[in-house]
Amino acid sequence: MEPLAAVGLATNIIQLVQISKDITTTIKEIYKSSSGCSAETERFENLAKIVQKDLDVAFSKGPVLQLPSNEVTNYVETLRKEIDAFNDELRKLRSKRPSSVLQAGIVAVRTWWKRDHIENCARTINQMSNQIAAHIIMTLGPEMGGKLDQLISQSGRFESRLSKEVAELNGLVRQQNDKSKEGYALLQAFNGWSKKHDDFETQLGCLRALYFPEIQSREDHISKAHQETFKWVMYDDNCSRGNETTVLPKCALTTNKRKEYSLLSWLRQDDPHKNIFCIFGKPGAGKSTLMKFIAQHKRLRELIRTWSEPHEHLIVEYYFWRHGSSLQRSLGGLLRYILYQILKGFPSLIRDAFPAREWTHGGPQFAFSQDSLLDAIQNTIRAAANSNLHLFILIDGLDEFDSRNAPDLGDEVDEDELVRKLRILKSSQSTKICVSSRPHNTFDRAYGQNPSRYFRLHDLTRHDIKVYIQETLGQNEHFMKRAAEVEGCASLADEIADAADGVFL
Repeated sequence: MEPLAAVGLATNIIQLVQISKDITTTIKEIYKSSSGCSAETERFENLAKIVQKDLDVAFSKGPVLQLPSNEVTNYVETLRKEIDAFNDELRKLRSKRPSSVLQAGIVAVRTWWKRDHIENCARTINQMSNQIAAHIIMTLGPEMGGKLDQLISQSGRFESRLSKEVAELNGLVRQQNDKSKEGYALLQAFNGWSKKHDDFETQLGCLRALYFPEIQSREDHISKAHQETFKWVMYDDNCSRGNETTVLPKCALTTNKRKEYSLLSWLRQDDPHKNIFCIFGKPGAGKSTLMKFIAQHKRLRELIRTWSEPHEHLIVEYYFWRHGSSLQRSLGGLLRYILYQILKGFPSLIRDAFPAREWTHGGPQFAFSQDSLLDAIQNTIRAAANSNLHLFILIDGLDEFDSRNAPDLGDEVDEDELVRKLRILKSSQSTKICVSSRPHNTFDRAYGQNPSRYFRLHDLTRHDIKVYIQETLGQNEHFMKRAAEVEGCASLADEIADAADGVFL
């Protein structure tokens, strides 16, 4: 054999081995996957869902965003068609029988054969969505900036006119004060109103400095719990359930399990040394959905009201989000939103939180430093305790915290430092904190040592997953028809719930 021919043959053999290796790896992924597709295909599906949802939010909710031209409208429609076509291609790369090695092999070969086409489609969608986002920013930026400038200008003119009128009125009242006690009372009342107005403006300035636009977007993105799931977490044998008498019999937890994993027992306690509870869960187990479910549940408000009586209380929520802005995954964002909620509910605490009133002399671009936010949290927790204000704080997704994305807020903070900072929040006996996280060494050490103050969600949701599967399949006419014809379909929900191993996705 000639040398060049030998080299070519060797190269072809190496390429064939690499292709075989890639396909074998993909077969394993598909065979082991509950979704019936490779990890790369699932990643592309998630990309398409995110872009589709962003388009719906931006262009399908009334006049929030008005498309300026037919060209932009056509471009958006073109992108939607690209996404639909992309999803059609991806559906062809999903195994209908993930447990079949043969089916997994066919899908793996198809995935390898179309990988260049799929990557090109994903790249096109990404580029088009970036162009639309840039167009929105360029179109709305000047308009919003102009409206803000106009508002600031009008506010300045109003303040100047009001100050002049106040001065004139004070002068008139003083002239009448010697002759009339009513005039003096009027002056006192007006001065009191003026002081309240100044205090209100100061408080409003503080809240504006703490606020950031994406402050609630993560909560809005979290799916609402299915109506028949997670009810067990808010009821136990000591609860008065009103009309919901069928909740506990449907729950898969035994009485002993409910006692062992009861969030309610912890909520009823009044022990300042046991005022933090942690919900651990695998990725996809539904931690964020559960935290939102707890935060919005009427039973939580009843329990917190009982715990705090006869004093006032406030429920505060924060949701870390790895895929959000830098503030949504940083300690600075957590501190700002917690302070914003507490001080918005009880503005009288602003004077204690920020005695120096930094925002009043920081200019329009003022931003709190991380140190000032930490001091403010300590001051606020202390002042709330002195005022007998009881705080219940839910913090979702500790594992999604990442301070590297917010260098402007101070030094980087790792997970161990985050745990230490959270001790500030639980330093008061009138504060309770409920957090959630994926299994993580740091948070396991900090919050996973006492079984009465944590539970692992994925160990407790098999029944919820089964209920969700049964209702989903029950709404599928094709499945119901098939179930009537094929023996064994009735047990499919149990088999899927067992295979899910506590994971909804």
